Amino acid sequence: MKGQTDLPGKFLHQFYSESKARFAEDSVDQLVNTFNRETTCKGWTGTRGAFLRALMDTFEEKGVNISSVSDYLNGYKSTSFKYPVFLTKGKDDKPMLKQIIEPEK
Repeated sequence: MKGQTDLPGKFLHQFYSESKARFAEDSVDQLVNTFNRETTCKGWTGTRGAFLRALMDTFEEKGVNISSVSDYLNGYKSTSFKYPVFLTKGKDDKPMLKQIIEPEK
């Protein structure tokens, strides 16, 4: 159908915006809990991607250093949800996420 080829993109952009607005109202501790809950999820959809991007963008907007879980890979932003995180202070005394890394078995 004409004009419907961009519906998924519009939906994901809208979902991202709505998620970001909800996250803006959360405390950093609540955002950490949301991140940690996502470490147990293994499935992947575009909606989850938009949700997680909104989460990480909100961390950055609230001044949280996310470099221990997020970096650029081949020009794209990549974030690891393999391990839960906790909130600590970085060398610059700003809030920072640190992964709780489990030893390999």
